[in-house]
Amino acid sequence: MREVLEYFIILLLTVTAVLPNATALAQETHSAERGLTSVWRQHVGNPDDHTRIVHLCALFKSRNPDDHLLAVGESLAAWHLLKLGQTNAAVKAFEVIAADEEKGDHLRAAARNMARAWLTRIDREKTKRVLRKIYLEEVEYPASLDDLTNLPEGERPPLTDRWGKRWSYELVGFKYIRAAKAQRYKLHSTSLGDSSDLARALAASYASGIDLVPTKLITSPRPAVEFGARPLDDGLRGPSDLRRRRSQKQATVRVRGKTRITLGQEIDGIRLAYIGRTSIILANRDHWLILPKPPRKK
Repeated sequence: MREVLEYFIILLLTVTAVLPNATALAQETHSAERGLTSVWRQHVGNPDDHTRIVHLCALFKSRNPDDHLLAVGESLAAWHLLKLGQTNAAVKAFEVIAADEEKGDHLRAAARNMARAWLTRIDREKTKRVLRKIYLEEVEYPASLDDLTNLPEGERPPLTDRWGKRWSYELVGFKYIRAAKAQRYKLHSTSLGDSSDLARALAASYASGIDLVPTKLITSPRPAVEFGARPLDDGLRGPSDLRRRRSQKQATVRVRGKTRITLGQEIDGIRLAYIGRTSIILANRDHWLILPKPPRKK
């Protein structure tokens, strides 16, 4: 009997010691989520104030140096650095994210994919500059990118995208001047396809490609969110949801079709990367989208 009593005393002391730590951890996570949402609201409300958003992301990092939500803040800051024309700083930030080998974290996996996409576009610009230099010297573009392997190491551009796939490169002629050969080319990443161009990708409105409205939270058998597609004429594109909050009834009326995405799953290029206490985070290959957490399915 005494041994049983001692066992329960030890168990009670252990639980008492663990609970405050667990509570503190939950509070820290919620605090980081609130902080990131605050940064996101500033990003949505003032999307062209790039310097301020970079500063806010740095502040968020200083307050949450070890939280996995940092992956969102760091890649958001890198995008704003690109918009500022600070390409070297953006590359440095994206390189760190792309090198993160942590497995099993949906946010960090989405951030890695995002970083590789932007780095691929930047690498493509480097390859284009080298091709232009060759053209100015030879008055024609090379027949193959294999010719670039003969360049000195310091002048050789990346010959693959950030997924390790070789560039798709081909010479194209003029429609009415068939004698003019090797005067134009097509260059793109097979991973990114038509979205390989850096300027075009930067010109797109942030998160405009994530056209989903969360309608229900599903907790069993696995965490998931049910979404509806947003009509093209509803005037609410991408992150503007945070400027004009709609009631759940209004959102449901506007929804056409249903899609259920499990946490970590990717459908049509959109990944459900996070379900938090008050928000959810979606990602595609270029952008994040933070939205209010929908009500639980009854």
